[in-house]
Amino acid sequence: MAMTPSRQPPRRQRGWHRGLAATLLVAPLLAALLLRPDASTGRWVGLLLLAEPLLIGLASYTMLILLSRRWWLSAVSVTIGSATAVALLHAPGAPRPIAELEIPWADQVSACAQQNELPSAPLRVLSWNATGAALDDAALDLLLEQRPDIAVVTGLQDGAFLERLAEVLPGESLSFGSRGDQVGLFVRGAFIDCGDEAGAWPLTIFGPGQGPILADYALDQDDQAQLPDDHAARRTSGQLVFAFPHIQGVGTVPVVAYQLPTHSSHLGSDTWTHAVRDGSRALAAAAALGGPSVVAVGHLGIPPTFQHTLAVLRGAGLHDAGGPPTWPATVRGLPFLPLFRMERVLSGPGWRARSAVAVDMPSAHKPLLVQLERLQDDEPTPFRDND
Repeated sequence: MAMTPSRQPPRRQRGWHRGLAATLLVAPLLAALLLRPDASTGRWVGLLLLAEPLLIGLASYTMLILLSRRWWLSAVSVTIGSATAVALLHAPGAPRPIAELEIPWADQVSACAQQNELPSAPLRVLSWNATGAALDDAALDLLLEQRPDIAVVTGLQDGAFLERLAEVLPGESLSFGSRGDQVGLFVRGAFIDCGDEAGAWPLTIFGPGQGPILADYALDQDDQAQLPDDHAARRTSGQLVFAFPHIQGVGTVPVVAYQLPTHSSHLGSDTWTHAVRDGSRALAAAAALGGPSVVAVGHLGIPPTFQHTLAVLRGAGLHDAGGPPTWPATVRGLPFLPLFRMERVLSGPGWRARSAVAVDMPSAHKPLLVQLERLQDDEPTPFRDND
C-alpha cells in the first residue's frame, strides 16, 4: 500500500521558522529600547526616528509577505513586535528638569508675569509654517476664516503678510529673525509695553556662526566647525520671542512664539540634533517665566518620537494641545498624506485644549488651529499628549 507523504515540515525547517518568529518579535523591541533613552542627541538616532513611517511600512510589507507564505507565527510576531516598539517610542517620558541658562530679559519678564491678570475667556491659537507657500489673498482669506486670537507664522520672507492680517482683523503684528526666514506673531489686540518699548523680548537660541546659548551643553569644536556663516544658512536658525499681548475679550496672555532649529543641507544631522536638544531647553526655560497662563506657539520641527525633547518641555509644565499630522500636506505641489505634526501649541497648567484641527491650505505644512479654555482653580491640571 502506497504511503501518503506527510505535510508537516521537517524538524529543521520548523526550528528555522521558530527562530525567525523570535527574531521578528525581539528585534523591533530592542531597537525601540536602544533609541528611546536619548532620542535627540545622535545623527543615526535622529534619522531613524524621522524614518519611523518608512519602517512601519516595511514591517507591514514583511507581514503581508509572511501571510502570503502562510508563515502564521512569524506574521504574528512581526505584528506584535512592531506595534509594541511603536508604542514604546511614543510613550511620554518622565519630565526633565529645566536647564539653567542666562536669558538677558528673564527678570523683566518674570516681573511682568507676576503682575499679569489671568485671562478670562477661551483662546483661539493658530500655528503655521509657511515656507514655500504662496502668501496671496487666498491664503489671507483662509486665515481670516479661522478667526485666530493669536497666530504664529514661521518661514516668512518678511512681516508684510501678517501686517495685512492685522489690518483686517484688526490687531497688531511683529516679526523677528533673519530676512527670508522670519517668525511672525499676530495678536487680535495690542502688545503691552511692560517696560520694553517694542513690547516684546526676542532671543536667538541657535544661529549661523553661533552655538547654543547653553554653555554646559555647547557643541564641541568639530560641531562648531560645521556651522556655516553664509546667508543661506540662516534658514537653520532657532529663535523665539516673548510678549504680553492683551487679547480683546480674553485678557493679557503671556505668549512665546518660537521656531526651533530646522534641518537642512546647511546643517549636518549631528549638529541639528544637538541644536534641537539645546533649543528645546531654551524654549522650556523661557516659557517657564510666563507662569501657568503661558502659551507657546510655533514650529517645533520634530516628530513625536523625539520624546527626549518633549520631556524637556513637559519639565517646564507645558502641555501639548495635540492635533492631527500637518506635514507633508503636499510634495512638489501634489497632495500627500501628512505623517507628522510639526506645529505645536504648548500651554501652561492654567489651560486645557478644547479642540485641535488641521486647516486645509495649499502648502507643504497645514496650519494647526487650537482652541484653549481656562481651567478653574479647583480643576486638576490636564496632561495630554496625542502623539
